[in-house]
Amino acid sequence: MAARLRNVKPRVLLAVLAGVLILSTPARAAPGGFLASSIAWLDAADGAVFGYGCGTEMCPQLRATSDGGATWRTLAAPDVKLPDNHNQVKLTLIDHQIGYITDGTSLWATTNGSRSWDKLTFSGVADGHFIGKVVVAHGHVYVMVHTYGEDGVTQLYESALGRPALRPKPGYAAAGAMSYGDIAVDGDVIQVYLGADLATAVYGYSTDGRRFTGAPLPCPVDNFAILAGIRDGHPIALCNSGGGSPSPGHMMRQVWMAPQLGGEFGTVNPAPALGITSGFGAASADDFVIAAVGGDVSILHTSFDGGKSWDTRFLSERGFGIYDLGFVTGKIGYLIDGQPDTEGGSVVYRTADGGHTWNEFTVDR
Repeated sequence: MAARLRNVKPRVLLAVLAGVLILSTPARAAPGGFLASSIAWLDAADGAVFGYGCGTEMCPQLRATSDGGATWRTLAAPDVKLPDNHNQVKLTLIDHQIGYITDGTSLWATTNGSRSWDKLTFSGVADGHFIGKVVVAHGHVYVMVHTYGEDGVTQLYESALGRPALRPKPGYAAAGAMSYGDIAVDGDVIQVYLGADLATAVYGYSTDGRRFTGAPLPCPVDNFAILAGIRDGHPIALCNSGGGSPSPGHMMRQVWMAPQLGGEFGTVNPAPALGITSGFGAASADDFVIAAVGGDVSILHTSFDGGKSWDTRFLSERGFGIYDLGFVTGKIGYLIDGQPDTEGGSVVYRTADGGHTWNEFTVDR
């Protein structure tokens, strides 16, 4: 399942797919109080938020809830500093005991409900890399690692849970001046997508974590895909191409969907092009939310008829990035707008109606 080539085509903002949006906005001292960096949920009741407090000292903090956010408790957090390059510090929850936090270059794990955290290692990872999506299935952790440059590679790494080192999974790499990939887990199903230089791509799935079956691509080869998982039996992806001009930033995008796992993907009307894609979530096979940023504005494009029609909402003027857009149920979803150390800080938003409306959501003790 390897994709290797050297023919370079014009770049798009593929850092979004890796989970990092690097902009020129200067860092500022954070406002007082707790500022969220990443939010993750196991279900509608159990979730956690990693962020920073202590005013300008920016102390890493981890808070958890078991009642949907009505009350919060403080847990032990690894000493993860805010990166100078504005990488998101991202939290991934697997269950009540297992979780991961990455700042884009290092990965920390807990297997005892955050009582302690250990720093993991990656075999053979070069400098200039970015740690992307982290998922767990079938007793293994899988991580997308992106290495940039003319000889860049996007490689799938894995290890058994609890082991301190991850190794590259043979055959699951895309190499080129511009490489990218994504991975999604729904129950026992793992989907993996890899591509390079907008000229070659591979996609497959596994139901046992050992053997992957190749399947039709979720996007045209000259696009890059963001996998939204499987909703109502349908694998769903957002296909992105272009990027940049005209101001304040545009990107061509369409939602593609397959009738079942392994089936041919098809699409309907294009989504609005305004803004550079920074996230995608599907509450169901009909309800989609695209996060984008353009002209110092945070943007949400929404469809509630399977992509046949779209509406656009301007969420805020933070305009630095929208992170962790996702749905816990068919109705409840969350996102983070902004970053803790930027001028406008960061705010958690919540929807309880499948993405129709979004309201600020307070994380407190």
